[in-house]
Amino acid sequence: MKISVDGVFSSLTKTAFIRVVVRDLDDFVCTGLTMCLDGPHTAATTEAIAFCESIRLTVSVQWTNALIEGGAINIVNLLANPSIDLSTIGIQLEEIRIQLSLFSSLKIQYFNIVANKVVYELAH
Repeated sequence: MKISVDGVFSSLTKTAFIRVVVRDLDDFVCTGLTMCLDGPHTAATTEAIAFCESIRLTVSVQWTNALIEGGAINIVNLLANPSIDLSTIGIQLEEIRIQLSLFSSLKIQYFNIVANKVVYELAH
């Protein structure tokens, strides 16, 4: 399975949304989710929550052998660094790391989100 994630944050309206699209090996869309986030957020917290929710969705449908792709290179890079993050997204990063340690067949990688038309269209 391939899971594409994106977080969209508008500093103008102070709204945050996440999108998750799950595709099978033939690139057909299997499922997905869209979620409006409550409370104050930043672009970084929105992207981190998008990764968290993608893992929750993947595990809930028992697709634990999956590649999770996101366009937030800062989140992907922070996840690759095992040090504790004391920033506002530290809690989300730690939750993602715990989930990834429980399901070692889940992988996260950076993906140019503009090249991923389904998620990009949902996000805009």
